[in-house]
Amino acid sequence: GWIQLQLGELSAAEVELRQAVALLDYDGGIHLAVVLGMLADLEIRRGNDEQALAVLDQIGTIHEGVNPASMDHAIALIQRATLLERMGRDPEPAWQRAMGIVGQLPADSALRGEPLVERAHADLRAGRAEAALAGFEAGIASLQQHSPDSLALARGLQGEALARLQLGQLEAAQGAIQKALAIQERDVPQSATLAESLHASARIASARGKLDIARAQSCQASEILDRASLRVGGDSLAQARFRSLYATIYRDCVQAQADAQQPELAFDALERFRARGFRAALEASRFQSRPTLEAIALSHDLEEQATIRANDAALPVELRSEARRQAARISAERAALLARLSEELPAAVANDLASYRSQLPPGEALLSFAAGDRHLLAFLLTHDDLHMASVDIESTALRLEVDGLRQLLIARGAESEWQARAGQFHERLLGPFAAELEALHTLRIAPDGPLHHLPFAALWDAKRQRDLLATHQLIMADGIATATAQDTTPNRRLLAIGISQAPELPAAAATAEPGLRRGLSALPAVKAEIEALAARTGTRRLLDEEATEATVRAALSAADDVHFAVHAVLDPAHDMESALLLHPGTGMPRDDGLLTLREIIAELRIPPGLVVLSACETAQGRNLDGEGPLSFARAFGIAGATTTVASLWPVNDRATAQLMTRFYQFRDQGQAPAAALRQAMLLQAGAASLPESAASDPLRGVGALAPRTRPDSQHHPYYWASFQIWQAR
Repeated sequence: GWIQLQLGELSAAEVELRQAVALLDYDGGIHLAVVLGMLADLEIRRGNDEQALAVLDQIGTIHEGVNPASMDHAIALIQRATLLERMGRDPEPAWQRAMGIVGQLPADSALRGEPLVERAHADLRAGRAEAALAGFEAGIASLQQHSPDSLALARGLQGEALARLQLGQLEAAQGAIQKALAIQERDVPQSATLAESLHASARIASARGKLDIARAQSCQASEILDRASLRVGGDSLAQARFRSLYATIYRDCVQAQADAQQPELAFDALERFRARGFRAALEASRFQSRPTLEAIALSHDLEEQATIRANDAALPVELRSEARRQAARISAERAALLARLSEELPAAVANDLASYRSQLPPGEALLSFAAGDRHLLAFLLTHDDLHMASVDIESTALRLEVDGLRQLLIARGAESEWQARAGQFHERLLGPFAAELEALHTLRIAPDGPLHHLPFAALWDAKRQRDLLATHQLIMADGIATATAQDTTPNRRLLAIGISQAPELPAAAATAEPGLRRGLSALPAVKAEIEALAARTGTRRLLDEEATEATVRAALSAADDVHFAVHAVLDPAHDMESALLLHPGTGMPRDDGLLTLREIIAELRIPPGLVVLSACETAQGRNLDGEGPLSFARAFGIAGATTTVASLWPVNDRATAQLMTRFYQFRDQGQAPAAALRQAMLLQAGAASLPESAASDPLRGVGALAPRTRPDSQHHPYYWASFQIWQAR
């Protein structure tokens, strides 16, 4: 299991390690803790942070009871500190305790090297390059003495190279990274570990002015990660989590191609990168038999074993030569397997530019973004051409500007204020393509980074004094591969689900999970919203006590489209436990009234169609870098919905009910979901003022920050620009 883990064969490693845990379960001591530490490492490499932390908690309990001052405990504490840092929590207590244990070791102990290297990596991530370099040098000296040519040494050398890069010591950095690559290419080819070192080498080459080398290495690293992602295993979101850990590597490949004035190669690299984990999860949910994926994984295993034999100096020359021939033969056979996989799981294999263009009819375009550390790249792809532009804005500044516009809109700020901010975004993001946009009526927008939270519909064209929604139909997408025909069939079977009453606690869970329901008010406009939908032909209504989780689950399979008018709550500590609040029913599992992200993704299978989430912040969620928010919209897309309507901020109860009524009126006239939503939003934007009482209407979710202090006109974007339409495939 440990060997498979180092090779990046996470799925195979999990099988071995769980068998080891089963064998050691009787032990309950140090041996079990060591194997659990490998499982925690596996989940950390997958990006499954919550699961990894749970395993580390179990390990900590074992060590505290057996030997709290052991090096095994120190290693587990280092894992914990590194994970807590990634999760945005305080890692220092774990670090201090771990390094306190390490400090008790003799100066020449063989066990000191790896902890010193890991602490140096933490210093490097914190920007303390000089302290990091000193730590790397001490750790490397120990490893060279006790573990020469080991993977642990290679990790130390990689860190040394990056520290020297930050300090401007480019030649020394180059020497260190070459030594690291030599070890990793020999021992762990095609692994994420090798990809990280190739990326480090690319950064050093770029700083030395070797731009062609930097570009080749960045893109080689991203290709290795593509292959490694197929061997991650785990749940349906494992690929998305894994790929999000390496988003910077993918983006640097895109940026390098753009810097080389290769827009087509840059666009291809971006499409290979964007939301591929989510798209793979969507397709895998429908992929019952997985022989091709298993064959590819086995192919990688066999090739790596052959490569190791080919480089084993202890073997006779003829055996090493045969191993090289075997590795080449396996690699060639895998090409046929990948071709078959591209038919079964399209998200696993990137398309070429010609196939992208063929999916775009005249008048439509894909507006695609890549948010790098220093620049924002924008691509406009039409049926006939590809245009690329670079916006000079750092990712941190972009996030602050998006947040600033959102807060102005949520606060229903003055027209002059929000239009000025929205106008800046319009000029930056769309200005480079102004001439091309004149001939377009539909934009499929593939955002990245902070742009996932930007209300594109409200972007303001200062020259023409109109918003983007007034001129273009907008569809949010993961990329051109998600384009699909929209169903315009009238009178589809609609399941309309609403909770107008204040959320209740189930009797069976009165003390178990009150937090998500606490402080949420009734939604009186929901009753009228659901009753209006119930008057449509083919609609089944589930309102209040009727809308138990068990009833909703049973009714989903008979619906073409689904409408939720409920509270939605985000759990910041446990993102997969964020939930749509239904009636609590029996309070038992699967009927406790909390329809969580985890349940939607893992248990629900929605017939292809439309899901409308008439609730707060249903397009928001924990951001997986390069993949986007892990939101309710994403979850229902993975569960089967082809189109999802979701919101970016806490929405007003009465205004939302009016918007949804208009949306379905246009749907009943035969309009596709995107066109119907646009027409409803345009009508809302030109509507008369709300009643005085509407300013104090409840919000559909926790929505704690949305002000309720004055009557307002519905033409303000707060009332309509929150809603977006997503196509999941």
